[in-house]
Amino acid sequence: MSSPRQEDQCSTDGLLREFEHCVALGAQGAFLAWNFFAQNQSLDLAFSGESPGWAGWGYNPIGDNMIGSSALIAFRNATGAHLHLYSITSETYTYRSLHPSASNSTPDLQLARTNWIKISGASIQFSARIKFRSNSSRIFHIWTRGTGVNGDSPLPHSVTRSSELRGRGTLDLANGTGVLGKAPSLALKITHGLLCAASWGFLLPLGAIAARYLRRFDPAWFYAHECCQGLGFLLGTAGYGIGLSLGAKSTGIEYTTHRRIGITVFTLGSLQAIAFFLRAKKDHKLRWLWSLYHRTVGYTVIALSIANVFEGLDIFSPERAWRRAYIGVIAGLASMAALLEIARTLKPQLFG
Repeated sequence: MSSPRQEDQCSTDGLLREFEHCVALGAQGAFLAWNFFAQNQSLDLAFSGESPGWAGWGYNPIGDNMIGSSALIAFRNATGAHLHLYSITSETYTYRSLHPSASNSTPDLQLARTNWIKISGASIQFSARIKFRSNSSRIFHIWTRGTGVNGDSPLPHSVTRSSELRGRGTLDLANGTGVLGKAPSLALKITHGLLCAASWGFLLPLGAIAARYLRRFDPAWFYAHECCQGLGFLLGTAGYGIGLSLGAKSTGIEYTTHRRIGITVFTLGSLQAIAFFLRAKKDHKLRWLWSLYHRTVGYTVIALSIANVFEGLDIFSPERAWRRAYIGVIAGLASMAALLEIARTLKPQLFG
């Protein structure tokens, strides 16, 4: 879990040296030192991390996940240095709103006392005594950091830097050993986002533009339309599958709106693909009904897809450049469609 050079800091740092056990946690330059008292399930601990805003350590009784953990988070705000206990639930994680526990306790542990807090530059250290509500010397724990706070509420940490996601593992409090856990795949999340944005959020709108404004170039418009829609559906299906996999791996985390819109988009997109093979011939008396259905479902899928891309960006919270880039792409498509619509209105003979 740590290198010999890192372990040396446990013996040279005076704040950590006074504890019986000390380990370098192996992510974010963090260290944890402690004395464990099995008779009353209490733990005197000292945590040391590097962060410009806040740093925290937490305990989870059922797994090395952020959801379900009780976390000690230290930071400095306008009123000074603080250490608070927070209960991280699926609701607080989803809505990114953390508030200190009013009673210094959660269902899993109690903050008995704060020993000290030391914040200097990017170094954040704190010591406290906690009491576990269940009997166990082998625990799951998590740790991470963030760039700032709003009052007593830590702002969300980055989900695009792997170092902020690797802070998880198991700890044997009795013998002083720990194992670093496996972080969720950042590459899968990025792949899911890129595939869905490129397919549902770009190729499908582009295909709709081709179908509406390029009919003069028959049959080229049809092939352009079907190429964009077909490729978009295939890539979108892959992105949808990755999303389901990520959801299955994210125990206790459910982004309800994003999930429901995604399922709706995929279902309607699948119906569109089936309808393509069941379409009536051009001279059939019910062709108009099929065309009305096709356009209505198609535009609904496009609107929901674009909305869900932005929903995903809100969840993932990447660098602002990603959001700006997608806004630029959508603005470009919208401007193109608006100009073509004006031209189509003024000179309909040019559009077939």
